[in-house]
Amino acid sequence: MRFSTEFNAQIFRHVTLSISLLAGCASALAEPPPAAPQPASIEGKSWQLLGYQLPAGFTAAQSPLPQVHFANGQLTGLGGCASFSGTYRLSDRDEMTIEKPLHLNAPAPDCAALPQQQQEAMLANLVAVTSYRQVGTQLELHNAAEQPLLRFQTHQSSPLLGNTWLLEFYHYSKQGLVYVLDKTKVSLEFQPQGTLAGNNGCDQYLSGYTLTANQLAIGPVATRHPTCSGTREMVIQAQAYAAALSSTATYHLEKQQLTLFNAQGNIVARFHAAAPPPVLPAPAAPVTATQ
Repeated sequence: MRFSTEFNAQIFRHVTLSISLLAGCASALAEPPPAAPQPASIEGKSWQLLGYQLPAGFTAAQSPLPQVHFANGQLTGLGGCASFSGTYRLSDRDEMTIEKPLHLNAPAPDCAALPQQQQEAMLANLVAVTSYRQVGTQLELHNAAEQPLLRFQTHQSSPLLGNTWLLEFYHYSKQGLVYVLDKTKVSLEFQPQGTLAGNNGCDQYLSGYTLTANQLAIGPVATRHPTCSGTREMVIQAQAYAAALSSTATYHLEKQQLTLFNAQGNIVARFHAAAPPPVLPAPAAPVTATQ
């Protein structure tokens, strides 16, 4: 009887241990897998510069506002006179490191002093950043002393997106409003990252824009190639069109027509939306041959 009791006790302990092990395995299997790391909230957005640090103190940014875009460790932006790119690293403790040097593309040859100053200050501050802080729609980048170096705001969505705009006429300083040359097509497309691009009838061009309510600032305008290979008239048209875009201060959008105005309220360019590609009818369903 004693042997049976001890034997039964051993069986009970083994059964209890087995049940515990099975329960642990079931619990482990029931646990969800670790969640994939989510991108930081500052990534995948375009940020417009609101202010930047200078030796004299923090300074409010002026139009045209530079922009930056963070995505998957790649930093791109428009400085006001040229586009730039680089790489960055983020940590879970809101730390940020922007690698030196930043790559600066060829600047616009006629860039004004203020955009040039803003661009130089922003690029110098970017490579000194050690941490970031986002509050609502604003983003601050700080140095090691927790001093704010740059302040940005998320770029607003534009009602001008989603169309290819074709130029009808533009302002030429020597002749007033003139129509586009025959057999040339001048186009304009607004991108969600605060950039725009198109064809000036002679070459591809790109620029940045700042949109607030009905106020629109564009510039500077840069072309893919330094010179135009077209006729003299095409060169003049491309230069005058770039000047017209850069003088834009406000816009009016009505149905499929976009009009740009300067600060004095004078028309500098008018566009119409390109017709969408025709919708082709679906092919007829095949007919089964019958005897």
